[in-house]
Amino acid sequence: MPTGHAGDNLPSSHANDLGHSPSASHEPPNSGSHSDGGSSVSHSDGSGTGGHEAPSTGSHRDGPAGSHSEGPGGKGPDGADSPTDPHDWEKPRDESGPFERGGGTEQQIRDQMHSSKVKPDDLDKVLANLADHPAGQEIADTIASGKFKGTQNFDQVVSSLSQADKMSGGVEQLRLANRLYESGVRDISFEIKGDVDIKPGVRTGGATDLDVMARDAGGNVHGYQFKEIQNPKKVVKKIFDNMKQLDESGADFKTFVVDTKGTLADHLALRTQQRLTDVYGNTNVQFIIRVEDGVLTIPPSGTFMPEGTL
Repeated sequence: MPTGHAGDNLPSSHANDLGHSPSASHEPPNSGSHSDGGSSVSHSDGSGTGGHEAPSTGSHRDGPAGSHSEGPGGKGPDGADSPTDPHDWEKPRDESGPFERGGGTEQQIRDQMHSSKVKPDDLDKVLANLADHPAGQEIADTIASGKFKGTQNFDQVVSSLSQADKMSGGVEQLRLANRLYESGVRDISFEIKGDVDIKPGVRTGGATDLDVMARDAGGNVHGYQFKEIQNPKKVVKKIFDNMKQLDESGADFKTFVVDTKGTLADHLALRTQQRLTDVYGNTNVQFIIRVEDGVLTIPPSGTFMPEGTL
């Protein structure tokens, strides 16, 4: 990887020259994006199958600055990690296991989705896919709970789970939504695209694509985009290529979450954190980079989850 600044070998040569970057559209078919009705959430650079690999260890290890340290949020009054602690962004060590078909949970899912926009055939595929997915029970329980029924574009996320090789997007969206909900946030929505009013006087730009959006108690908007990028050497470029999805959103806090290969040491050598720190300085887009042995948070003191919601 060249040793220049954030814009090295990137389109238009400067990381802040977003007006001349390539289109921020999602990856083409078979690139790991899930879609429903023409919209999509991309999670792969096309070199993998589109699904997440086996869970990482999630251990807290010493690494480069901005990796797993006592970061933003710190400890809550009871000594536990606060909802904003970046440690919570680790991939689960243990998945829930596949969804067990034919029981009460399946009937609850069918009841919840009965009057939804999810097509019956798609729902059957969703249930079959969850029965083969290592986190299937977790996601099935979330759908069955009904906590997101009627939430903007929730049906679209459920429909996306009907594509077995492109499930990682929906899984991550629902996991984040659960964390937001458990921290006290109730104003949650999915798949926010361009030309939408997200708060008084703020309308999203045409290239906007937020996988998850939430508003905190103060009315601040938090927007999230997920990507899975198999090749760690492509992380910065792929982020740059898709920056407009967040940068034009008008959200108060914008967080790009990337799952990729390699270790903290590998990414130190690739200067991933240094280069993305430069990008953050030009765009205010924050980054969660989840690697095989930890998490990079850029900036280390960023606001990655809504505060003041409990």
